Amino acid sequence: MWRPGVVAGCLVLAACTAAPPAAEVSQAQEGPAVVAPSAAEAARDSVQASDVVDLRVYFRSGTGRDAFLTPVVREVPLDADLPRAALDLLLAGPGAADGALRAPLPATTKVTGFRVDGDTAYVDLSPEIIADAASVGASPEHEALALAAVANTLTEFPTIAQVRLTVDGVADGRRAGLDIGRFWGGWGLPERLVRDPSVVGPITDDGGLVDLGRFSRASQTLGSREASPVSVTSVRARQRTTYLRLTVELADATGDAAAAGPPPTRASLRGGDVVLEIDGVVEYAADMAVGQRLDLQDPAFNAVGVERTDLPGTVRIMVSPVESDEFYLHTLTSPTRVVLDVRNA
Repeated sequence: MWRPGVVAGCLVLAACTAAPPAAEVSQAQEGPAVVAPSAAEAARDSVQASDVVDLRVYFRSGTGRDAFLTPVVREVPLDADLPRAALDLLLAGPGAADGALRAPLPATTKVTGFRVDGDTAYVDLSPEIIADAASVGASPEHEALALAAVANTLTEFPTIAQVRLTVDGVADGRRAGLDIGRFWGGWGLPERLVRDPSVVGPITDDGGLVDLGRFSRASQTLGSREASPVSVTSVRARQRTTYLRLTVELADATGDAAAAGPPPTRASLRGGDVVLEIDGVVEYAADMAVGQRLDLQDPAFNAVGVERTDLPGTVRIMVSPVESDEFYLHTLTSPTRVVLDVRNA
């Protein structure tokens, strides 16, 4: 009789054994005749429990400013095209067992093109991803999470570092009445999507999405001249799906625990760069060396560089975007950090 795992001789994932002749099966059979399985059933049954793999996809939890992404594990056959399978699972959205999780992308969206070349996944989606955005709430917060869901799902694979997303074959322009470059009309469709762990899980002090309305081209200032001198302990540039975050960590250089926040700090546009200046610095102890320029390997940004005058004095950090000139200067606490967010082009 037919046994699972033996299909037309030998499958890659099944053991190869000899099947008895059909006549012997008929003579030994008692009771109702055995119906031979279809090829599809045989292929399905030949995949044993050990021949599956877990894929992690990202769905949305909550709505609006409080929304974030939640990873969900799905099991697929090991012989599947795993990155494409993960993308299909993302577009399929959550199931009944996923509770209150929501689909980050319209359920009508279809994959019209997919390939992986080097460290980049090239994804082309149907126009419904824009035309039907209202079905998932086309707010700026949901737009950013939709893009991050695509990036985070595909960069789960160690060979994929970035995603180039197009809609109906277009990356920036109009097609069938849709402004594809603007995407859902908020953050827009960046040229390159990168992994963004900051939007996964409940919002933390250093996580979550910046309010899009806070970005501007105007010079911005914060801090107090009464603040104690500070030491710069860390400078980090981190790419997020829709913007770049520059974080400068400060420590009180006097030992006075009652020191009042960051010193005078300014952000402004200067010759195409977004320049951050922090006064009252008496020590620079960050890993990112003065004079160093970091190549971000990002089409939206050329580099980040650090300069300074003789200390005590001013530390100057420059972000060099390709086109973008919108930024937002703010602080985070515990520890004190000056944060400069610069939008992608």
